[in-house]
Amino acid sequence: MPFQLNTGNFTVGDDGTFAFDLCLPNAAVAAIQYVLEHPCESPMEFLRCWNEGNFAALRAEWPAVPAEVFIGADPLYKNAGGDE
Repeated sequence: MPFQLNTGNFTVGDDGTFAFDLCLPNAAVAAIQYVLEHPCESPMEFLRCWNEGNFAALRAEWPAVPAEVFIGADPLYKNAGGDE
């Protein structure tokens, strides 16, 4: 019985072909982009916290930071769906 299997970045087609989407979010680019698009009083402190892995401080001091800043950088990050 043919079926389609899709999970995040991996697909198996009905014909048995595999497709991979290896385009993963880049948390470093997202962090820099966030700082450039949302000037704050201390952008270097934001980047220092991110670089040192102080993600709790980022969440506390900058609550509007998008998930892309954490995906792949914060080993404890879980998205709302629990997939990451």
